[in-house]
Amino acid sequence: MSVARRRFGGPVIVTGASGFIGRHLCRHLAAGGEDVHAIVRADSLRVIAHHPDVAFHGLHDSTAEF
Repeated sequence: MSVARRRFGGPVIVTGASGFIGRHLCRHLAAGGEDVHAIVRADSLRVIAHHPDVAFHGLHDSTAEF
């Protein structure tokens, strides 16, 4: 059993989160207890599987708070 431990002091922003590497990176960081914010194109928001611990934002989302 692993214990979640944060490595970064603030939110972690992942661009390209709908791609192969970005999707796995988001899952890995969230499993480690990080505050993950995924940036994706608006048309990608509906095709990616949302992880419950990852905040997804559109590329042009001016209301996103990190």
